[in-house]
Amino acid sequence: MAGSLLEKIVRGGDQRDRTTRFHDENDRFIGWSEMRRLPHALNTWLLRRVFGELPELPWWPYPAIERIAEILSPNSVVLEYGTGASTIWMARRVRRIYGIEDSPEWCERVRKLAGARRLDNLVLTLRDSTRYPNCGNHCAAFNEEFAGLPEASEPAFDLVVVDGAVRWRCIEVALPKVKQGGYLYLDNSDGDKDWCYYVESGRAKVAQALLDAAAVGGEGTVERLRGLCPATPHASEGMLFRKS
Repeated sequence: MAGSLLEKIVRGGDQRDRTTRFHDENDRFIGWSEMRRLPHALNTWLLRRVFGELPELPWWPYPAIERIAEILSPNSVVLEYGTGASTIWMARRVRRIYGIEDSPEWCERVRKLAGARRLDNLVLTLRDSTRYPNCGNHCAAFNEEFAGLPEASEPAFDLVVVDGAVRWRCIEVALPKVKQGGYLYLDNSDGDKDWCYYVESGRAKVAQALLDAAAVGGEGTVERLRGLCPATPHASEGMLFRKS
């Protein structure tokens, strides 16, 4: 019994793609130095599960949070696909943030959080997936709507965060709008979060491949940021692309 409980704690449940919860979905170990984050990851996870408290931190790997905190400035303009705690966290640090969300309930929750904190630099756009059959899954029309740029947005962005639906199409649309020297961050790059949005068969990790191809083609460089995450004590990876 004790052995099975210990195994569950270390493995993080039925995680067939990873040796332990400290390996990402590519089964890469995060490194012993990142284990120092475990107490905070577990504490924020317990607060979320027991009390419904959400830490006002992005649910990204800790190294990604730290790296993007270095990038942002009070003059930064950000576009974010997929909103949440990261939206509020970034809104506190930048001049303007445009957030695109497909869930009406989640969009309203983020709007209320921003209002309660008197953040008037956030422009939220709802691309309502519930208007489509099966909430937009395997739907080309939803893919195009969600990935479209927000109306009246800035001509270019210092940072684009891709952490929502149809990630490969968001990269195709938004990467040309990243400023020279600016960044695009793809969260959960160790997994294939787009599978339910593919219309054609045989597509996997297209978003990741787009960033790798852009780096190989000399358009920029890629950092892979791997570690534990607040409120979700499993390892994951994010790709941070810097545009040349």
